[in-house]
Order: sequence, then C-alpha cells, then structure tokens
Amino acid sequence: MLNGNVKDVIDIIKRAGARLRKEGFPDVKFVIPNEETEEHSLAVAAAVLADPEARQYVGAIGYHPY
Repeated sequence: MLNGNVKDVIDIIKRAGARLRKEGFPDVKFVIPNEETEEHSLAVAAAVLADPEARQYVGAIGYHPY
C-alpha cells in the first residue's frame, strides 16, 4: 500500500464500489488486495471481509505466489 493503510483500502473499496453501482454497474466486484506477501494479503483481505459494506464488493482474493 503506497502511503496508505488497511483503513484506506477498505474506504476505497466501499467508495469505489458504491460509486460504480450508482453509475449503473450493479454487479461490480474487486480482486483484493494483492499485497507484497501472502501474509500481508491475507491480513488486509481479512480486514476488508470483516467490514460488511466493503465485503459486498469483493469477488476474489489475490496474492503473489513468488
């Protein structure tokens, strides 16, 4: 997360998801979070999925397997 934190990720998902739905994309889903490590991806994904408003916009959890 470049100059951000987990709360920022959650806020972006909620705002972008709501805006896209408002603009006519009712089935929008995001791939989250694709951080630098699997562990960090899991931690951010867990936080996003714990937020009911953000969770509705999640379609997949990504990670970098290297």
